[in-house]
Amino acid sequence: LRGVPGLRDELVPVSGESRQTVTVVSADDGDATVFNERGPQVGPAEWRAFTDRFAELVREASVVALCGSLPSGLPSDAYARLISRASRSGVTSVLDTSGAPLLDALDARPDVVKPNAAELAAATGCDDAGTGAERLRALGARAVVVSSGPGGLLAVTP
Repeated sequence: LRGVPGLRDELVPVSGESRQTVTVVSADDGDATVFNERGPQVGPAEWRAFTDRFAELVREASVVALCGSLPSGLPSDAYARLISRASRSGVTSVLDTSGAPLLDALDARPDVVKPNAAELAAATGCDDAGTGAERLRALGARAVVVSSGPGGLLAVTP
């Protein structure tokens, strides 16, 4: 694993293999198709090791980005727990996920939630991005940024 210059790796080992994600982009129109492998099962001891390390690292952070689907074995409120920990440390949280983990995290009041248009519609039942974003804000998100591919972004903020 190669790191990003200026960012140090803080990986917590798990017994399973890391998943790989492959994105295929059409040269004709730029459409992208994403293939996600299934991630490893994360056990209670591995989750505890991660949350312990997160608690240490968040004290040094100004922003945390919590992104992607949750690995098997984690509770659907895992992101909510991490957001709460970040908030107690005065750290801004950015959440980019979908489904139950997204909805379960809203009680923790993430600073920014970034669903795409399809994830937003699935979470709120609204096809209108503005209305859906306001619903997520009413449920606890402080700000919502909806990505719509070539349609750009819609930010709904206080």
